[in-house]
Amino acid sequence: MKTNSTKAFILFPLALIVILAVVNWRFVLLTLHVQDEEIARTSDCGATRTIIRLVPRTESPIDASIRALFARELSTYATYESVTVENGIARILVSKDADPEGRTIGSLSSCEGRHLFSVLLETLRQYGVSEIELHTAEGKVEF
Repeated sequence: MKTNSTKAFILFPLALIVILAVVNWRFVLLTLHVQDEEIARTSDCGATRTIIRLVPRTESPIDASIRALFARELSTYATYESVTVENGIARILVSKDADPEGRTIGSLSSCEGRHLFSVLLETLRQYGVSEIELHTAEGKVEF
């Protein structure tokens, strides 16, 4: 069993590395929202929890946030291409080739759609986004 002093001994150097990386401006901390799987299993597919990710510094934290979500959390739904934000609306361009079973992003179940939209919207609200739209090369994706 680890004692509090052992935990502090392990966590302090890690915290120091994170602080130095951020202070040197080589990395930034992103706040992401991912599905709260425990709640999703029983009641709400759109329930989220907050996580923090350390990523290389970028000119577009919105783009970095969406890339991080599609790299793991949303990887089975689509492949992220780009985003534009205008008047609080994020238009996210995706390609439909991510699903190995050949489903398209427009054919997600209601639970999958709720998961996709809640994770994206909750993450992007910190950047002033109040609405999201998903688009493919063929046009806007309707659910």
